[in-house]
Amino acid sequence: MITLLRDDKTIKEYLPIMGQKGYISAKSSNFGWFVNDDFAIAFVIDKRAIFKRLIFMCEVISLKDNKVDNRREKEFLQEIIEFVKSNNIADFINKAHANTIFKSCPNGANCVPWGTFVVELDKKEELLKKFKSKERQKIRRAIRDGVVVKEINDINLIYNTIKDTMQRQNSIHYPTIEYLQTLEKNLANSIKFFIAKYEDKVQGCAIVVFDKKRAYVPYAGSIAKPHLGALHLMHYIAMNSMYELAIKEYDFVGTRLYDLEGSKFSGINRFKKGYNPKIERGYAFNYIIKPFKYWLFNLTIKCYLMLKGYRYEEPISQIKRDMQNPKAILWQE
Repeated sequence: MITLLRDDKTIKEYLPIMGQKGYISAKSSNFGWFVNDDFAIAFVIDKRAIFKRLIFMCEVISLKDNKVDNRREKEFLQEIIEFVKSNNIADFINKAHANTIFKSCPNGANCVPWGTFVVELDKKEELLKKFKSKERQKIRRAIRDGVVVKEINDINLIYNTIKDTMQRQNSIHYPTIEYLQTLEKNLANSIKFFIAKYEDKVQGCAIVVFDKKRAYVPYAGSIAKPHLGALHLMHYIAMNSMYELAIKEYDFVGTRLYDLEGSKFSGINRFKKGYNPKIERGYAFNYIIKPFKYWLFNLTIKCYLMLKGYRYEEPISQIKRDMQNPKAILWQE
């Protein structure tokens, strides 16, 4: 039986940082957790005009310290969908937050392969050795050239760097300054902001949030042509910082397992692959409860963004289309 919680006090110890109240409440004031006796999952409701879309914020979490198997996860997700329908909670379930990977897909959902790159943080002196040789060379070059990486609290600088990056990529998916300020306040001891500079000029930045087990990079940015190795060094320093906190994994947060050769996604994935990460594989999905409102929502967003000079396509549909392209690449270990 599904229960809806509005606070995470009774389940917080089981949740990853990106499924905890401090993180998801920065996204929306309408948030919660679907739970039953065995599992939990965090969500937010994004309400715009007449539209209500539900977004899952983390994977399905076991409340009994057991691994989540495919069959039981699917049953749990299908129970949630019926609960959402019967209680008129949302018009549709959007693609989940990028860190969220499902082992299975509910019946009737639109599913695509989804994954993430995770670097295992071994002994500090061994970490650099596990990177690919070109990346090691770039990191050493950046150090020799005087690239400086440090933690900062200048939210405006972080915001502007990420915004410029996304706009350069013709994307609107960058956080607001207010969101970053709230995130910094809410997470306090579970968030770090890293910046890389060369000759006192910003090269790139990364936001890292973390719990006891894993660090996540939900946002990062760079200038158009950063100094060679500056971004590689930045993540390497961030990984070392996480290692000092006894955190075992560094998650680059979400990737398309299929992407198009020469696309921005392909370039981003090649960058991440340089750290020799493991690939965690699964699925992303959306689920349409009210087809007309779903169609109208996407049409409204598409027209609104077109007026602002952006091209919009619903993420799951875009991934499905790209998978059919002869130039599509399947990322391997």
